[in-house]
Amino acid sequence: MTDTFEKLKNHKGNFNEKISKDIQGMWSLYEATHLRIHGEDILDEALDFTYSQLNTLETNQLSPFLATQVSHCLETPLYKSS
Repeated sequence: MTDTFEKLKNHKGNFNEKISKDIQGMWSLYEATHLRIHGEDILDEALDFTYSQLNTLETNQLSPFLATQVSHCLETPLYKSS
């Protein structure tokens, strides 16, 4: 499974900034990272990256409706809200 996430990284080993343009994809990846288990370091990195990117986009580049949804997901991930 980690190979899938490795494809999202650039040649320097960082998550590619280009993927931050896909808000739904970033949101899905953010939610998926909350299902990680101990030792899945790449998902820990993905959590940090997606949180940072979504938090920045939330106030700057989203419609008010989508900004509200993203803000809510950052406060309470989907798996915790049930």
